[in-house]
Amino acid sequence: MHNKGIAIILIAGLLVSGCSKKAQTSVSLEKDQILEVRSGQDFKVKLKANPTTGYIWRVDIGKAVGLISERGESLYQRQNELVGSGGIEVFTFNAAALGTADIIFFYERPWEGTPEKEYVLTVKIKK
Repeated sequence: MHNKGIAIILIAGLLVSGCSKKAQTSVSLEKDQILEVRSGQDFKVKLKANPTTGYIWRVDIGKAVGLISERGESLYQRQNELVGSGGIEVFTFNAAALGTADIIFFYERPWEGTPEKEYVLTVKIKK
């Protein structure tokens, strides 16, 4: 009987701890894509980048304001230690409300008029 009680407590603890953590989704964006997430869930968008060339990723949430919020600044992760080598830029967002919204990513040099790349991530936020 004592062992059954311990087992039940352990299982209950695992269930509670699993439910309290928000699942996090990650997508590597190299073309227009659709991502499905749950309301309240954080998700990451990873994009190839090389800031040594002068290019940066600019994010346009536009009409998604209220549905999606950006979590702080992006994080750049170098792929190796070689000077001038590229890496991955990681943006973190939160799906704040139910609905569908587009996030547009522009890879550009700020002083030039036309982006080198443009990707649209359509985010479908469900219960």
